[in-house]
Amino acid sequence: MATKFETTGTVTPVDAPALLREVARLHVRAQRTTLACDGAGATACTILTELGREPSMTLGQLARRLRLDKGWTSRAVDQLVDQGLVDKANGDSDRRTIAISLTRAGRAEHRRLETILNAQVARVIDRVPVARRAEVARALAALHEAYAAELAESAPETTAQPCEVTV
Repeated sequence: MATKFETTGTVTPVDAPALLREVARLHVRAQRTTLACDGAGATACTILTELGREPSMTLGQLARRLRLDKGWTSRAVDQLVDQGLVDKANGDSDRRTIAISLTRAGRAEHRRLETILNAQVARVIDRVPVARRAEVARALAALHEAYAAELAESAPETTAQPCEVTV
């Protein structure tokens, strides 16, 4: 069943959760479309984005952060290693730990993807009437803060269980 929202009316607190989910769905679709047109894969983009936000992390940390199976994450990272975008090395303290980080080419690709995806979002925000953009920016900041708190409290990275990925 499709969800339709009137953009000219007032959104009630009852409507807000469904509206946010619809906005998130449309955002993900638009970002994936942008990536597909650029030839970049969503999985590679997701991994590069996460690694671009941290200087380095372990493969296990990445899998937990993405809430994906470690084996599946490892295979995806291996593809990026083969493309010269990610470095993979044994951890310093534990040889079973695999440290991953972006290569110079990976950092450049991360910056390129961020630029493309940010431009797509900027185009969407440009469609918002100028008089309402500050209101939208404040709402986005409040949502960011709320989501960060939700993730910090409900699923700490160290205890998060991976979700099963079916293909």
